[in-house]
Amino acid sequence: MDPAREIPGSTSTPKILVLVLAVDREPWRSLEGLTHPSTWGSSADPRVTVRRYVGASRRLPTGMLSSLNVRLDRTKLGITFSSQRYAIWNRAINSRLPSCRETPPNTIRVALPDTYWLIGAKTLAAFRFALAHYAFDYLMRTNISSYVDLPNLVAQVSGYPARGLYAGYPGSSNNCSEFVSGSGYLLSRDLVEAVVSSQRLWEHQFIDDVALSRLLARIGVGHPVTPVRRLEVGGEREAASLSDSDLRSCFHFRCKSQIPENQIRAMRRIHSRFAEMRGQD
Repeated sequence: MDPAREIPGSTSTPKILVLVLAVDREPWRSLEGLTHPSTWGSSADPRVTVRRYVGASRRLPTGMLSSLNVRLDRTKLGITFSSQRYAIWNRAINSRLPSCRETPPNTIRVALPDTYWLIGAKTLAAFRFALAHYAFDYLMRTNISSYVDLPNLVAQVSGYPARGLYAGYPGSSNNCSEFVSGSGYLLSRDLVEAVVSSQRLWEHQFIDDVALSRLLARIGVGHPVTPVRRLEVGGEREAASLSDSDLRSCFHFRCKSQIPENQIRAMRRIHSRFAEMRGQD
């Protein structure tokens, strides 16, 4: 689909699970509370299930920590993270993914610390939990700096293949020839299953969106990626300037800003723009 073309209506009803990467501590908790749950995350659409996933611990699980310490001690390596030590780190994490549980409101808690370099492990654990507990045809992973319009998301996904889908806004990296930005990627259920069953191949030295693409490439699925339009909206002024055509043709709006108030205002303005537009239709 041409990402600039308006999203068509559809009679099919795919089930979509949206996982929102979040951090359950300040200042991120307050920022999220003023954006996603009170705007697009509050939409009641029977075709879409929205769950945030957060860490639930300040330390690594005991089994994972013990395995990691023993393996690192046996190597007698220096303090730098060599390729050998990365391999040990990856094996230690991938052999002992943490447990998850669902808690109110609409939250998956992963027994891992909320740290940058454990996002991959947190995501893998959430994927595994999702497969066991939710019925879905497609999974979208996004984060608290994104606004996702659920009706547009459903309409666009309805035109995608049922299998082999890896879609989103293309990124660039020296470590990966082709990947989708972690701000919002789509996977068909079969690829989520493939990722979880191949978790041993996940490379945690890379940020999670790059690591995901590298894993998919290694198992020979999900490439080439399907590009999806994403609009950058850094504040209320940019949100107010969006045209009705922009709103009708896009489901993913990235509102990330160095100033939290700008992100909040952008999301709320986009939300009100959609309400105004649909109220007039």
